[in-house]
Formats: sequence, C-alpha cells, structure tokens
Amino acid sequence: MTKTAVVTLVAVTAATLVGVGVIHEMQVEERQRLHRGLMSQANKFILWELPVELGGRVLGLLPFKSVAQLRTLSKKAPSWVTDCLRCTSCISINSPLLADSQVLSLPSGGLQNLTRLEFHRCTQLTDDALIGVFEKCSQLTHFLLKGSSRVTDVSICEIPQRFLRLQYLALCNLSAVTDASTIPIFRTCPLQHVDVYGTTGVTDASIELLGPALQFLSVSKNPNISDKSMSKCVRTSPHLQELYCYGCPISDSALQLLERCHNLRALSVSECEEVSDATIQAIGKGCRNLRYLSVNECHKVTDISINVLGSHCTKLRVLDVGACEGVTDQSIRTIGERCSHLEKLYVWGCFQVTDASISVVAANCCRLRRLVVSGCKDVTDVSISQVARFCPNLQLLNVGECKHITDISISLVGQRCSKIEQLSAYGCPGVTVSSLQKVVQGCALREDLYGCHPLWLFYEAKYEVESESDSDI
Repeated sequence: MTKTAVVTLVAVTAATLVGVGVIHEMQVEERQRLHRGLMSQANKFILWELPVELGGRVLGLLPFKSVAQLRTLSKKAPSWVTDCLRCTSCISINSPLLADSQVLSLPSGGLQNLTRLEFHRCTQLTDDALIGVFEKCSQLTHFLLKGSSRVTDVSICEIPQRFLRLQYLALCNLSAVTDASTIPIFRTCPLQHVDVYGTTGVTDASIELLGPALQFLSVSKNPNISDKSMSKCVRTSPHLQELYCYGCPISDSALQLLERCHNLRALSVSECEEVSDATIQAIGKGCRNLRYLSVNECHKVTDISINVLGSHCTKLRVLDVGACEGVTDQSIRTIGERCSHLEKLYVWGCFQVTDASISVVAANCCRLRRLVVSGCKDVTDVSISQVARFCPNLQLLNVGECKHITDISISLVGQRCSKIEQLSAYGCPGVTVSSLQKVVQGCALREDLYGCHPLWLFYEAKYEVESESDSDI
C-alpha cells in the first residue's frame, strides 16, 4: 500500500469514528490497540500527513501518555502535535499512574482553545502540575477533578483568577480541598453545575454562595452540609434541575422549599434520616417534571407521599424507595398505574410490597429495565412471570431472599428477556441450575449469576445505590 493510500485510509477511518460518535465510547483496550497501530514503524509517518483538525480527533483516541511520545518521533512531530492540540477543546484523562511530568509536557501553545479539562482518578497529580496546565489555557468553562488526594487549595485557588467564565465545576473526593478555595470560586464564577461529592472540606460557607444560574448540585456524602446552606441555595436557585444530597444531615425544613423549583428533574436524599413525607409531598405537587427520585433508607417516607408522587409526577422514570418500610402495595400500585414511563424500580427491603403491586407495574410499565425486589418475601413467581412477559427490555433483576421464586419465573425471564445483563437470586432455594442455564442461553449476561442455592460458584450480590451519573433523566 502506498503512503498516500495509507494516509487516506487512516483519515477516512478517523473521520468515520468521529462522525458516528465512537471516540468517547471506545474502551481502554481499543484505544491501546489504535495506539500501537499508529505508533508502529510502518504507520507512524502517516500522522504528520493528516489535517490538524482531524489529527486532534485522532489524538483524542489515544492514551494520554501517547501525546508525549508522539512528539519525539520526528522533527515534524512537536509542531504537528501542538497544532492538533490547538484544535482540541476537550482533554479528559483517567489514569492513576499519570505523572506530573506528563501533564507538564503538554505544549504551551497547544491549549489556547481548550474549554474542557478533566482528571479522573489521577491520584499522583499535584498542585504543581495543575497550576502548570492552568497557565497554558485561558478559556476553560468546564473543569473536573476526582480522587486526587495530593491536590490542595493552592492550585484550586487559581481557578477564579484565571477562568471567570467557568460554568461546570466538579471537585470530588478531594481530602485537601476546603472552603478556602471554593468560596472565591462560588462567589466569582457563574456556575451552573457544581459537584463536590465526598469533599468534606467544602461546607455551608461555600454552598450558600451559589447563585441563580445553578442547575445541578451534588453535595452527597458530606456531613458538613446542613439545612442552613441548603435553604438559601434552594431559595436563590429557581432553575435547579438536579439535586443530590444523600447521606447529608438535611431535613424537611430545607427540602420542602424545592416545591418552588418547577424544573426539578432529579432528587436524591437517600440516607437523610430526617426527610419525611412532608418533603416528598411538596415535591410531588410542585415538581411535575420529576424523572428521578431516590429516598432509600428514609424511614419516615411512606405510602402517603409516594401516592402523591405517583398521582402528579407521571413522567417518573426512576424510583428508589429501598428500605422504606412504610411503602406498601398501595403506593407502588399507584406508581404502576400512573407512571408508564418507569424504567427502574428499587423496592428492596419493602416487606409489604407483594405480587399485587409488582404485577401492576409489569403490566403498565413496558419500558422497565431494572427491578430490585430483594427481601420482599411475598413477591413470587406470579409477578416475576408477569415482568418477563411484559417487560422485554429488562436488563437487571434482583430477587434475592424472595424465597417463593422458583425455576418457573426465572426460566421465563431467560426465554422472554433477551437483554438481561444482571440477575441476582441469592437465597432462593427454588432456583436451580436448570433455569439458570436457560437464562445464559437466551441472554447476553455480562456479569455472574449471583448466589443461587445450592451452587457455591455463585456469589451473594449486595444492592448498589443508583449512581448519580445513571439517573436517566
């Protein structure tokens, strides 16, 4: 194959990937294979022939460390890489092994148009590297930093001085970041999206400064966020669409104010022990566009408010009432009858939920993709068979400790639900190898079948709380 032909082939391939949006979906191993192919002795010369705009897209397909390596391959490489990066608006890095030297090797002239910068799980990253990158770009509107324990207020304090148009800020699980750096940011930047999940050094003093542009707020797993800041934030944020504050000491006195946030689409107050029916009723009446609600382990939430929610929030797609002992068939039947768009239902540990309501959900919610009824002792083959018949898009089913579940319904799931990916039936003595084999044959399970007595090779599955990124709103 001639050099021209190879250049054309790579250009067409890259353009095709970009056109169908595959770039951001490529798995790590796929990116590594592409890296090896482009870096081989036979192909590396073709890169410098690509137009810089297309080259920038190709660089986006490669592991971050490859950018530094590419600059050493030929005399043309440094200027070509710089020109390509200049056409790139987003850099997203996910590498626990990322060293400061790799970050600092980014060419100073190549980040002029960068608007989006993300560091995921870069545990070795320090203030020096972050400040070095900040000095090379001036147009950031989107910045994300997760799990970098060595980053402190020293570098984060640079943000309000350099990026006055910042709209998106995520500072998650950062043990050395505090109000000292976030207060100036929240006071200065027109933030629309704020995520400080697990960053406990950020307190009420910062949150109460958020302004009217706010649309997304996550303060989950932070014991230093209280009603004081949440009340003020809700009052001053009429355009709020998503609020995640699970595991925070917040009560009805602040959350009832959400009734005025008519654009609210997602709310998670799981593990907020002081949240009761009063909050959920207020939201049900005032937030008709609600798509996602998670109140698991809110023991003061009962049928009273879930009935109101089902009657008014008919666009609901995700409902998690796990371990809310006061939720029974009465309200879950209302959800099934009124919320036909429901895709995910978590009623684990709701001991008064039975076949009566799950059958109604199955019959009316044909889009159902996830159902968790673990611990609901009166859920039997009757309702799970209905789920198998009417919910062909089912991807996850957890019937753990539902001792009346047998091969009858599990076999039907295998026959009817070809999209099933996760099945948990631990503590179900009536489920045997026979039905599991049918599930495996009929479906494309990507994870183990869990805990089906009496096989030791299956493992007990524990329910995992719905993640914020999976709220499907």
